Amino acid sequence: MGTITKGKTWVDNENVTYTDLNGNFDTVYNEVNGSLDDDNVDSDAAIQESKILFSATGHGHTGGADGKAITKNRAYGFYIAGTPSVANDLSWNPRVYAAQTGVRISAHAQTAPTGADLIVRVYNITQDEVVATVTISASGTDATSTSMTNASLTAGDILRADVTQVGSTVAGADISLILDVTES
Repeated sequence: MGTITKGKTWVDNENVTYTDLNGNFDTVYNEVNGSLDDDNVDSDAAIQESKILFSATGHGHTGGADGKAITKNRAYGFYIAGTPSVANDLSWNPRVYAAQTGVRISAHAQTAPTGADLIVRVYNITQDEVVATVTISASGTDATSTSMTNASLTAGDILRADVTQVGSTVAGADISLILDVTES
């Protein structure tokens, strides 16, 4: 509808009729209950973004004056089948497709290690460096760490999964490993 306009203005000694009075009130009532739009909001209103619901297509996420950059959360998953020995390159080797930052590494072993911990890592073959390491405690099956050794990944880097310790009495087995990353 746009800005609200007053339908009737009274002057001194003029009779106020209920029709004119209701008309002014109804204009405001109808505007506030479903017809407010951009014309009703002052450009200096400083409304907090958290109070605005955006459409499914969002609002200009270019990082410029019309929005902010979106951080994409992604993950690389590895699976090491069976009972591994201490070895490198035990799963597929995904290629990093954009600049990314490692934020968390998680591991699950279907068979818990006993006697000693199970230690697995994601290694960046291209940069020749450990990205992150996670330790599943003896008798445990799950572990997560947000401590990254070298968090920065470059487009084109190739990753691998390594096992650096398996347990001493029973080796941890059937291991799932996930490296969570962010991409801006």
